[in-house]
Amino acid sequence: MKRFKPYQSKGNAKSIAKMTIEVADKIAQEKVQRDREAFGNIAIRTIVAASMITLHDEFGFGSQRLQRYQDRMEEHLECINSGVITLQELEETTKRMEEKANLNLKEKTEYTEWREGKMNNLR
Repeated sequence: MKRFKPYQSKGNAKSIAKMTIEVADKIAQEKVQRDREAFGNIAIRTIVAASMITLHDEFGFGSQRLQRYQDRMEEHLECINSGVITLQELEETTKRMEEKANLNLKEKTEYTEWREGKMNNLR
């Protein structure tokens, strides 16, 4: 009866260890990418849901207007995701919209300070 012999590489132990590390790194990078995509999807769903609730509760949007909003938002997100519009173009468009409508879309730090102030007032 023949005994099974483990696979013997022509390379040395260092090259096998290096290949193992490279494979582990690739697996880890793929997991990080999947996690980023999952987080991005959750963040987008949360933002869309919050905006739809606001549009319904504060501005009286019904099911048809909410559906049109959701469809249009998905089109915009797909344009960004597919590279049809770059983040720089999006930022420029947002700035023009802010100027035209006299809006001030808060930067993250400003929003965080505002939110923390509101939370402190609730305590």
